[in-house]
Amino acid sequence: MTIAVKLISISAQWFERNRPNGGHTEGVMVDKKKEKRKVLVILSNRFNRWQKPKYIELACKADGTILKQVNLKSKPPKPVYDEVWENDEGRTEFDSCTRFKRHYNHALQKR
Repeated sequence: MTIAVKLISISAQWFERNRPNGGHTEGVMVDKKKEKRKVLVILSNRFNRWQKPKYIELACKADGTILKQVNLKSKPPKPVYDEVWENDEGRTEFDSCTRFKRHYNHALQKR
């Protein structure tokens, strides 16, 4: 779990740097809705493509703290996620994953 939190906190640092005004918040109104992010984690198996992927939705703070974790029953129908991460090592649980790959411009990532 600590490595997953570390990956999400690295992503949070990137999120902070790429905010308007270069991450500096002096004199800038910060929208509190933007402080929370929705992250989709896909657990797939590159060795056995017949195994169905698992989809997990995470609600995170801007610093990478995981607020909520929800296992989804199927692939989400609409692109509503700020980030999409994937683990293709065939793991079945989020806690057992040690490595994630971030997918930029994924079909389920909102534009």
